[in-house]
Amino acid sequence: MNRTIAFILPTIIALTLIQGCGESGPKFLNLNGKVTVDGKPVTFAELNITPLAETKNAGRRTITYVIAGEYRTAQTGGVSP
Repeated sequence: MNRTIAFILPTIIALTLIQGCGESGPKFLNLNGKVTVDGKPVTFAELNITPLAETKNAGRRTITYVIAGEYRTAQTGGVSP
């Protein structure tokens, strides 16, 4: 009986600590849009979204791709608000 308690109690405590208290960290926004040149969709391009230094935004840089004139940041985890 004591061996069971000695095993179960630390296991429960460890699992609780690993799980944490819910979502933490920064929130990210998903962007999507269209990219055209002279009214025609851009076939393929790399789009770099970087926080503005002037606003002291400490967010992360995001890279996504324009394919057939459209881009989405959802596949890269979104951008900093």
